[in-house]
Amino acid sequence: MTVLADLRALSELSNAQSGFFTTSQAQARGVQPATLTRLLKAEIITRPQRAIYRMAAAPESELEYEDIYAAWLATDPAKPGWERLRYNPDEVIAAGALALKLFGDPILNLPKFDFVSAQRRQSRDPRIRFRLRSLEIDEVTTIRGIPAMTIERAIADIFDLNVDLSTIEAVAEAQILDGTTTALDVINAINAIRPPAQRSHQENLFVQTLSTVSSH
Repeated sequence: MTVLADLRALSELSNAQSGFFTTSQAQARGVQPATLTRLLKAEIITRPQRAIYRMAAAPESELEYEDIYAAWLATDPAKPGWERLRYNPDEVIAAGALALKLFGDPILNLPKFDFVSAQRRQSRDPRIRFRLRSLEIDEVTTIRGIPAMTIERAIADIFDLNVDLSTIEAVAEAQILDGTTTALDVINAINAIRPPAQRSHQENLFVQTLSTVSSH
């Protein structure tokens, strides 16, 4: 392939993946590692992390979301991102605090990139945590080009992970007041994974408090 053909192939990949592509994807399009090295030295592409590249001319978005997208892409580097968006519980899905961060939550800390899948997975990236979960189709959406738990399912997920109740209340209230979900939807999601009979008295009081929050 000529350099022009290589660049065209990489542009096609990156245009559909927020400016990113992987080494495996490039090789599948016939672009050799040596070519990537030359393009990197010429500053035509950048390498934000191992085996993940970005077209230098691609429009920049918020850095935190780019890091999340690159990490998600690296969890299955040979498969194009657009093929991973259709609902499939075996795919890698952003969960809990990570999903909420993609929805713009400013409250939660993000010590790990938390993903779930119905298929057991591992990563060498210390930033990534995989949990074994099988989600239903109505529990999954796409946000910022990444499959993720819906807002209410993500709130239920951090509840299930025993995040501090006052923090969950602040997160849930912010989303409800913004109109991105409803108190009823959040409560139903929590009830689905931990029914009232399996919750502590304090947890049930927390759910009752949520029921009083309404969107503007």
